[in-house]
Amino acid sequence: MEVPVTEAIHGRGRKRKREPEKWKANRAKIERYSSQSLPGKITCNHNSKSFGCKNLRVKDQLDFHRAFYATPIKKNQDALILKCCSVNKTNRKRPTKNYVMRNFFANGILPNEKRGGVHKYKKYSTQRQAVYSFIKSLKCVGAHYCRGTTTQRKYLPSELNIKKLYKMFIEKNPNSPVKQSYFRAIFNEDFNLGFGSPRTDKNLVLPKVPDQSCYYSRQYNFTIVQGGSKDPLNKNTTFSYVWTEDEYAKGANQIASAVYDRLNKSDLTNITHLRLVADGCAGQNKNLVMVSMCSRWILQHPHIKKIELVFPITGHSFMPADRVFGNIEKRIRKLEVITQPSDYTDIISECATVTKLDEIDFLDWKTSIQNIVKTPAQLHFKISQCKRIIIRRTKKQGDVMIRGELFYNSDTGAPRTFCRKGKKAELIQPSTISKGIDVKPLKLRDVRNLLLKHYGENWKELPYLEYYKNVLFNIDEEEIQLLEENGENETNDIEEETCERVEDVTLRI
Repeated sequence: MEVPVTEAIHGRGRKRKREPEKWKANRAKIERYSSQSLPGKITCNHNSKSFGCKNLRVKDQLDFHRAFYATPIKKNQDALILKCCSVNKTNRKRPTKNYVMRNFFANGILPNEKRGGVHKYKKYSTQRQAVYSFIKSLKCVGAHYCRGTTTQRKYLPSELNIKKLYKMFIEKNPNSPVKQSYFRAIFNEDFNLGFGSPRTDKNLVLPKVPDQSCYYSRQYNFTIVQGGSKDPLNKNTTFSYVWTEDEYAKGANQIASAVYDRLNKSDLTNITHLRLVADGCAGQNKNLVMVSMCSRWILQHPHIKKIELVFPITGHSFMPADRVFGNIEKRIRKLEVITQPSDYTDIISECATVTKLDEIDFLDWKTSIQNIVKTPAQLHFKISQCKRIIIRRTKKQGDVMIRGELFYNSDTGAPRTFCRKGKKAELIQPSTISKGIDVKPLKLRDVRNLLLKHYGENWKELPYLEYYKNVLFNIDEEEIQLLEENGENETNDIEEETCERVEDVTLRI
C-alpha cells in the first residue's frame, strides 16, 4: 500500500540526529546558570538610601531566587535583573556607548546571547523547507516487519539512492543553493526512509522506469513455499501466483484460491497433519475466509486429520518465502526499465514455479460463507489474538470443529463448530469469479502521464507497450476531471484489504 512520506519522530530518523542538549559543554552551561543551593542569610546591616539590605525579608530573598533560577538561560536572568533596576538622570555627561540598562529602559531591547548555538537555522529556512517539500512529495510503501507504527520505516524504490534524489531535487529546483551534504543530512536525520521493497512486500510496479512517479500500477506476487524452513528453495518447493491490478484485486479471495489450488496439486498421500505458516495479515490470511477454505478442503481429503494455521509474531519471524522475495528483489534491482508483466514473470520463474491467477479456479469464498459461517464476533475466540487455529473434522459427517490458541506450545482453547445453527461446512460451495476489474481513473491518468513523459506522444506505436493500450482503452476523461476538481489524489489510494504484512505464505508439511 502506498503511504505518504512523513517526518520521523525525534530520535527515530534514518540515522541518529545530534542532540546538542546532551553535549557536555551545554550541560555544563545549564549547570552554570542553575541554582546550586538556597540563598544564605543576609549578614549586611546597611540601612541607607542606596543600600537597604537590613530591610530585606527572607521571603523577598527566596522569591527573587526562585524567579531568577526559574529558567537556566542567561538572557532571561539578565532581564529579571534589569526589571529590578531604575535609571537616574545623569548629573555629569561623559562620552558613553549604548549600555545594556539604557537600551532596555529606552527601547525595551535586551541583548542577545551570542555565545554558542546555531545561528544559521533561520538563514537557511527557505532551503530547508524546499528539501522538506521535495522529500514529502515522494511516494513510498510502508514496512510490514515493524511491531509499532510510530517508528516504522518506509521504503522508496530500490533503484533510487540519496545521490539520485538530490539530482532530482536540483532538476526541480535549478536555482537552489542546497548542497548534497545538506540534502543528505536532512534525509537521514529528519526522515526514516529506506530504499528497496520491504522484505515481504512484493507489489511490483508497472511500468518500472527511472522515475519516482512510477509507483502507480502494480503486479502482485503471492508465494508459497512447501516444506520446512531448512529445506532447499527450488522450483519444486516454491510456487508463485501472479496477477496484475487490472485482472484481480488483492484480498482474501485471491489468497484463499491460490492456497486451495496449491493444496489440491500437492502430493499429500502419506500426510495426516498439515501445518500452514503465514503472516498475521487480517486482510489476506488471518480471517474466516482462509479458515473456511481450509475447512472445505479437509472435508474433501479424509486422510488429513488436522490442519493447523500458525501465525508467527510480527517483527520476530523470517520465513522461507522471505528468502525467495530477497532473491527476486536482487534480480529486479539490476533492471532499470521493466514495461511488461511478462518481464516480471520471467524473473520470478527463475526462483519459483509461476502460475497465473487466471489459470486456476478463482473462487468467491467470501460470498459463499455469508449465510453459513458465523461472524467473527459470534465465534468462541478472537481470531486477531490467536497464535494458532486448529481445524478437525467432527464425528458428524460434513462438518468441522475449530479452536483458537493464544499460545504456541499450550492447548487451552475449546473446539467448537464455527457454522451457524443448522449449517455445515460442507455447504460452502464457492462460485467462480471472472477476470477483470475496473482500475481507478486517477491511477490510469498517472500511468498515462508517465508513459507520455518517458516515451512521448507516440507511445502507443511502440510494440512493447501494447499492454497499456488495453489497460487505458476505457479511460474516462470526464470522471478524472471531476475527481481532480474535488481535490482527490491517487496517492491516498488504499488497497481492498490492508494489513501489517501482505504477500508471503509458507506451506509446511
